[in-house]
Amino acid sequence: MLNQIQQNQPNQKKPKKSLAPILTLGFIAALLIAAMSFGYVKYIKNGNENANNSVACTMEAKLCSDGSAVGRVPPTCEFAPCPNENGNSNVNLNANVSVNANENLNTNTAVSEVEKWQNYQLEYDKFGKLTSFSYKYTYNQQTKIVTPFDIALYRGSVTPYGVIFFKVGEMRQATGTNIGEFSYEYGINPDFQLFNYQTQSFKSLPAFSLKLAGSQFERIYALHFSATEPKILVEIGEYDTSSSHFEPGLVESQPVKTHGVVYDVVTNQYLTGDPLTIYLDLIGQTTTLWNGMSWDSLHQIAVAAPGGEGCGAYNSLTVVYLDQERAVTVGGEGSFNFKKEICNPSNGVSPDRKWFVLDGCNNENKFDVNLFNYASFPEPILKKLSISVSNNNVCHVYVKEWNISQTYPIITFNDGTIINFNE
Repeated sequence: MLNQIQQNQPNQKKPKKSLAPILTLGFIAALLIAAMSFGYVKYIKNGNENANNSVACTMEAKLCSDGSAVGRVPPTCEFAPCPNENGNSNVNLNANVSVNANENLNTNTAVSEVEKWQNYQLEYDKFGKLTSFSYKYTYNQQTKIVTPFDIALYRGSVTPYGVIFFKVGEMRQATGTNIGEFSYEYGINPDFQLFNYQTQSFKSLPAFSLKLAGSQFERIYALHFSATEPKILVEIGEYDTSSSHFEPGLVESQPVKTHGVVYDVVTNQYLTGDPLTIYLDLIGQTTTLWNGMSWDSLHQIAVAAPGGEGCGAYNSLTVVYLDQERAVTVGGEGSFNFKKEICNPSNGVSPDRKWFVLDGCNNENKFDVNLFNYASFPEPILKKLSISVSNNNVCHVYVKEWNISQTYPIITFNDGTIINFNE
């Protein structure tokens, strides 16, 4: 953070002090006190004097456009309406949002939490059908959000720029050489809908066409968001029922290949260019299934973090410079003083796709954690080395949870070890 420094001018005469700033500050203070008093008096006049139901609101005030001020009013602690306003608070929850009666959550609470995009939840049943869309306040408190479409016919993805929904494909019958008749889901017009966190409303994306011709068809495969700009990359699967790659039971994970289309949230337009195809070609993959994709659209960088189960499934990060069409591998067995064992090191990516770690046991049998971001590759931006962990097998410690609320992440590992990169 840059600090502004005001240099003294010793040779200049000091101007005479004016009483105007003092009077202005006094006037504003009086307004604030009056506004808070008004809130308290209004509460008493409403007759809500039950001690068990009394609510103490925070001592805050909102300055109105006409120069007056209003305070928070119990029991919901919302700001009182400004003069000549319709009684609305700063931000209104859309009528599409409904609160369960037993949760006793107020509008102001929802507004204060609206930027915490990870609190938005999509729940699916055991058959993969989307059943609910909600905002989670605490462990056992959540607000259900009503959609203007039948949510069971859609799938969705939560991103920092909104929750994007797309329509599930339709079922089609076909006959296979060795498997006989079978059914599979093919894509139709996905009817993309984007839920905006700030306005608490839905909007339709421009029309989008998916291919359907004979044995070949397309469907939405995955959604990826940029870590640096409000852009979403739609990954489209290309399928062919006559291909040896096609397996009806695994249609979601077995396209012949995928390609991408970039959607700009700000302009509500699809952009030209396909960074996904460049990325997949450079990492030697046909889809993002095993490597994922973390994407910095502003600087044209994408990162592959191989995933999987068991030893050796992930031990490196592949950094792809899209504009240069080149890839660099970071990490791997024996790198950064890691012990040369098949289960070490492991990688991890933060929920906002801005941070990456390579962690594992070093040659001294202690735990090392290397933190990267897009600008630091191929070297870590921060390190925590030779840490003692509670797990007896230090080579099997892995990332369990990220806290990205501060300047640098705080990472919790499966054995309970917490690494705070702000310290």
